[in-house]
Amino acid sequence: YMLDNPDAYYAHYYRYYRRRVAPKVDVRIVIVVVLTIISVIQYYSGWQRYDSAIKYFATVPKYRNQALDIARDEIQERIQKKGKNRMSKTDQKEELERIIRKVIEQKMDVQGGYAKPTLWDVLWVQLLICPYTILSFIVWHGQWFWRYTILKQPYGRDQKLYLVRRY
Repeated sequence: YMLDNPDAYYAHYYRYYRRRVAPKVDVRIVIVVVLTIISVIQYYSGWQRYDSAIKYFATVPKYRNQALDIARDEIQERIQKKGKNRMSKTDQKEELERIIRKVIEQKMDVQGGYAKPTLWDVLWVQLLICPYTILSFIVWHGQWFWRYTILKQPYGRDQKLYLVRRY
């Protein structure tokens, strides 16, 4: 029968192996796990970029000297102790680096790809707030169109600044 009807042979082959080779894991679970892994990697790589930027600023003499000037009192009271409680040279160096790093983290405004990562930048959170973001975008443009195209209201200071930045 199979030799006379090769289509039936392939149909039988398909029906048999469709159940044998079918994926055993729910696709939704795979999507959730992949998104979670991407979010975790994204968050930790953001911290790594921020950490490398702070380390770089700590090595640049201009920023290092400014941080030393700002933290001079703290350096005096922590590092240069006399008597029994005195630190070893390596401990003093590590403490000095910690103080400089802390001052640079507090005073420097790192922006862009090297900015301090927040949970709002993670893919999961962005996907969750995406409907709100799209809705607020549509509402804002609708209000702009209604006020300044249909009603022809005069532009205020903020609206003029927006137009200057945009064009």
